Amino acid sequence: SHGIILNNGNNVTVTGNNITTYGNTSHGIQTTGVSTSTISNNTITTNSLAQGSGQGSLGITLNNGNNVTVAGNNITTYGNISTGILTQGNLATTSFNNSTISNNTINIFGGGNPIVSGVSGITASVRSNNVMISTNNITLHGTFSSSTVVGNRPAGIAVQSLLNNTISNNPITMDNTTVRNRGIVVGVNGAGSNPSGTIVSGNTIISTGNGNDGIRLNALLGTTTVLGNTISMDDNDFYSLLISTSSVNLISIYHNNIIGGTFLPKVNSDAAIELSYNSSGNFWGHTVPPYFTEAVDSNAAGVIDSFPYGALNGWNVGATPFISTWDTTQPGSPS
Repeated sequence: SHGIILNNGNNVTVTGNNITTYGNTSHGIQTTGVSTSTISNNTITTNSLAQGSGQGSLGITLNNGNNVTVAGNNITTYGNISTGILTQGNLATTSFNNSTISNNTINIFGGGNPIVSGVSGITASVRSNNVMISTNNITLHGTFSSSTVVGNRPAGIAVQSLLNNTISNNPITMDNTTVRNRGIVVGVNGAGSNPSGTIVSGNTIISTGNGNDGIRLNALLGTTTVLGNTISMDDNDFYSLLISTSSVNLISIYHNNIIGGTFLPKVNSDAAIELSYNSSGNFWGHTVPPYFTEAVDSNAAGVIDSFPYGALNGWNVGATPFISTWDTTQPGSPS
């Protein structure tokens, strides 16, 4: 069953509806070729029995639309491969330009995905959505550029094939489920087009379970900056930073608070990498020098922060980073 289906229109408003659907592939609201439109303040409940492969029910589906606002909707889905909000289409011809998904409340029961986008977008925005219940990430895997993923909570975020985008100020909370959760994932783990010019900043990632990862940077990355994030892991978690890429010379990681997590090293990298930028590193939860120990806080020699701090937000409180290999030309070095 379907709720509302709209094809080929402009300046359309869909608001204030209460919709319940039953069955696999059912849609609460579906639009195709609808632009300069608003879908807001609807309450949608979908019920799906889909298991394994195939497609479950969908709360809101957008096909081929620009300047679309999806805001203030309350979406609840049941079924292990259902989706709260989906934008999709032919990647060569579709776009989600200048559009906004914001301030929606999404509950995903039995698995599934809160927000998935598989189209291209310029200056698109996924902002301030409240994903109440979900084991999966907000996922963007089109050719998005100059877009923002800001202030969503508490679901994780996965971005793929993006250019010059910002993932910022998202409060992400992970508990322990039967799956290995990751707070933020940038890039595809394998061949294909991958992000470049991505900034991951100001996010707070908290894990209260075990077996989770904080931020994962995948293969074939372009220039990527990880700055000003707080990652707090449970002692039984996996890695605060998981770096699975050979493009380490294009990655800048600094001014992050990386605390907790004693079961494994805080950072795991497939290749040697300097975890600082411009003589400024990160706080790794240690308040006694050396503040970062190569091959202890990291998985291997060569994975190192040469300028770690000994205080939370040390770069903001006037703390001087500890210089792992002392240079007598540096201020404060031992004689």
